[in-house]
Amino acid sequence: MYPEDGEMLQDLVMEQITGSLKAQKQIALPDESITLKEIYMQAESWTLKRQILSIITETKSFSEANKMIPNLTQWRYYAAKRHSDDIGCGLPVPQVKIHRNKIDESQLEHFIDFITSSSVIKDLPFGTKTMKLSTGEVVTVPNLIRSLAPTSLITQYISHCEFEGVEPLGNSTLYKILNDCSASVRKSIEGLDYYVAEGGRAFVDLEEILTNLKLPDEGEKVLKKKLIAGKQYLKTDYKVHVERSSNVADHCRNFALGSSDRAFTNHCDHDHTGCCGQCNALDEVLDQISKYVYNSEWENADSIHFKLENAISKVRDWKSHLLRSRTQDEARINTIQNLDGVSVMITCDWAMKFLPRRFREGQTDWFGKRGINWHIAVTFHKSGDDVKCLTHVHIFDSQVSQDAAITSAVLCDVANDVINLLPEIQKIHVFSDNAGCYKNTTTMTTLKETLGSMIHTYNFCEAQDGKGPCDRRASHVKSIIKRYVNEGNDVTSALEMKTAIDSKQNGNFKVKVVEEVVNVEKTSRTQKKIPGISQLHNFEFESDGVRVWQAYGVGEVTDSNADGPQSKKKKMSATLFDCSNVGCQRSFSTSAALDQHLLLGNCLYHYEKTLSDRAKVAYGDRVNAIHVCKEVQVASEVSSGNPTSLQLGWASKQKKKKIVFSDKQTKFMRDQFNVGKTTGRKMDPFIVSQDMRSLKNPDGSFLFTKTEYLTGQQISSFFSRLSMKDKKDVRSAEEEDRLSRLKKEILDDICDD
Repeated sequence: MYPEDGEMLQDLVMEQITGSLKAQKQIALPDESITLKEIYMQAESWTLKRQILSIITETKSFSEANKMIPNLTQWRYYAAKRHSDDIGCGLPVPQVKIHRNKIDESQLEHFIDFITSSSVIKDLPFGTKTMKLSTGEVVTVPNLIRSLAPTSLITQYISHCEFEGVEPLGNSTLYKILNDCSASVRKSIEGLDYYVAEGGRAFVDLEEILTNLKLPDEGEKVLKKKLIAGKQYLKTDYKVHVERSSNVADHCRNFALGSSDRAFTNHCDHDHTGCCGQCNALDEVLDQISKYVYNSEWENADSIHFKLENAISKVRDWKSHLLRSRTQDEARINTIQNLDGVSVMITCDWAMKFLPRRFREGQTDWFGKRGINWHIAVTFHKSGDDVKCLTHVHIFDSQVSQDAAITSAVLCDVANDVINLLPEIQKIHVFSDNAGCYKNTTTMTTLKETLGSMIHTYNFCEAQDGKGPCDRRASHVKSIIKRYVNEGNDVTSALEMKTAIDSKQNGNFKVKVVEEVVNVEKTSRTQKKIPGISQLHNFEFESDGVRVWQAYGVGEVTDSNADGPQSKKKKMSATLFDCSNVGCQRSFSTSAALDQHLLLGNCLYHYEKTLSDRAKVAYGDRVNAIHVCKEVQVASEVSSGNPTSLQLGWASKQKKKKIVFSDKQTKFMRDQFNVGKTTGRKMDPFIVSQDMRSLKNPDGSFLFTKTEYLTGQQISSFFSRLSMKDKKDVRSAEEEDRLSRLKKEILDDICDD
């Protein structure tokens, strides 16, 4: 380093070291200080040094600490003092796990809205599920079915984002959210509406026909692959391709639900020259199968032709059902979106009969139970900016017929109670399914006479589509009763059922036990029937009558919001105004909304830091809010093509023709039903339908012709009527026996007297 000056450098270094050692020896340090000094000098990190130095700063000033520890700076000394004041003298810095949250809150909410839309989830009135947060908190949600597989759901969501111009989250993040916000996956589902059940069975029948055609292996595989793709399309994408107005006839609701009657038609201002690739692919594969079937030779051609025609009809009925479901659900969405401080919407449904339960139940108690009738009504109302709900549960102490008189009395009772609880209410909207006890002239007349100008609209959903709020409340009630029974109690009557609900409901339900039902005075002889009421789905009560629609928003005089949710579609704003309060997670699209938020001080502080917690909390809020489900729109691949062969109103619900069974058909079905009664093994209606087409006469000819064939659904309905008749006969016999014994006892008492 220093050529020829090494000795001089050595002398200078040694002089400095010697002076330093002498200075240290002159300072007399206690043993504790020497130990702390040695630990400080040996510490490898500033964190540990600051922890040791905080002990020294408790008893020594900076000058004393500087003499003790050479080269100690003022910054380090006072940093150690702050550590002693904030954390504690000599205490370690608490380790806080910091999660990197790079997910935009608006993007997360957009995806949660999508996976809780009515196109994705289906409600189940059976139980609840729990999601556990990292803090140990538990979020309880109703049991739901997700109708799409994760891959298909994410693919559809990305298409939805492209349609709305929204930037989606990454695929891996979306999969993680789906995993955290899991829904039930059920391979065996009971209680499906017959459109879905029959449509699924139709595809199975078409595959069987393809197998029997004995086509080349490659041709059969191609057609089966197209069939599977068509079935998947109906189950997933078709419902979100439907639009109120489109140049594709398969997607245009105004065209599909139109009518020859001008009053029930919205004329399209465009030509239907567009073609959807997926819709066309489904039609083409059905036409190809039909062509092969009709050009092939069969032992019993009528049977195969009947099976083919019935299957194709069921597939197209399923498609029409999906389009009607999308349309009618728009009525519910628009009604909720337009609620204000003076209007409410009541969703109602008869719940499945509750079977009595005991804490300890023997075999004799298990069999022959009589279910308890109960009715659920969920009322939505606006409170400030939030939509809240009231739930009314009517439990019947005796067996009642769920007819129009009783149902209308329950609805009037719910409406009157809502009016008492919310005196400012001026408009009542009702939403229910198409059950005969709701959709009839008696119910409409009773509501109008009882509520007067308060009743505003009554909208009906498509079959098994739209009763989500009632099903969710039913699942909550059943969970409450189950917990009550598990605590050692019995629920065998309506009063005990009310006690069970009240014991654990925390004021969420208004429960009534109906001991006596007073039927509404029957005015069927004097009142004017509403013609064709089974084909009507939307009713608006006016001062001089009732205005009706066959489909929501399709007609000459439509609701001001008939354009549906597209006109009110909320797109994510490019500019978001975040709350300035530290820790608040709320964002606003306008500065005025942010100013109002700061004025009210209703900040939303999230203690859950992980993406998983945020997703679970948002998912739980959406699902438990009951009115969460909305419609989504996904653009389809549209190309120009030939004019459509579909006719105006192709998706409208057709009135079923009354079928009068011949003596030969009736005898055959009775014989099959009696086989089940005598052997104890009930005959499957669909197997009976197949056997019907294969039975032969002694001369070798077939017993039934094509015009006499019956579908499995028709045979099932006939079996149900026979079964109900047998039950009534048994009950009548039991009642007669009871009355005869009662008469005998009375006569014996008279004779004794």
